[in-house]
Amino acid sequence: RASLHEANQVWRNMLWFTGLIIVLTLVIIYWLGSRVQRVVSEPLEQLTRTAQAISAGKDYSLRVKQTSEDEIGALVAAFNDMLGAIETRSGELIQANRMLASNEAQLKAVNEELEQRVGDRTAELQALFDSASVGIVLMKDRVIVHCNRRIDEMLGYAIGSQIGQPTRAWYPDESAWEKVGRE
Repeated sequence: RASLHEANQVWRNMLWFTGLIIVLTLVIIYWLGSRVQRVVSEPLEQLTRTAQAISAGKDYSLRVKQTSEDEIGALVAAFNDMLGAIETRSGELIQANRMLASNEAQLKAVNEELEQRVGDRTAELQALFDSASVGIVLMKDRVIVHCNRRIDEMLGYAIGSQIGQPTRAWYPDESAWEKVGRE
């Protein structure tokens, strides 16, 4: 007669031993996984936080601390280089905008000065034009654009009434006006 008690005991011991190995393996895997996760995800989380801070505050002087020389370290280095380039370009654009604003202000001042000079010169020329002892007419396409007081007096018109009128009134008939026009 044989007893299965010893076989069952071996079987139970194997199950306990297997369960212990499984539990120890899971503990080791969890411990290794948390260490690896910290190594991988902490720099990525820091990179994400820095990117969000830059996006919110537009402060391109922020940098991510590089903690390793692996692929994640290379990513952090590239990100920092990119931020440096953006910061440099941003500074250049700000400086260019300042120069543009300064040049625009200078241009406006020069323009105002030129407008004043043109106004003064126009007033001087108008005074000469109006005080001339001979009749002066400015025409475009045989229409009187401007004339001085003397031509109005010479031809018997009210001052300024010839402006905008064709020169037809100065000729004895239509054929004389057309002949001069052709010539």
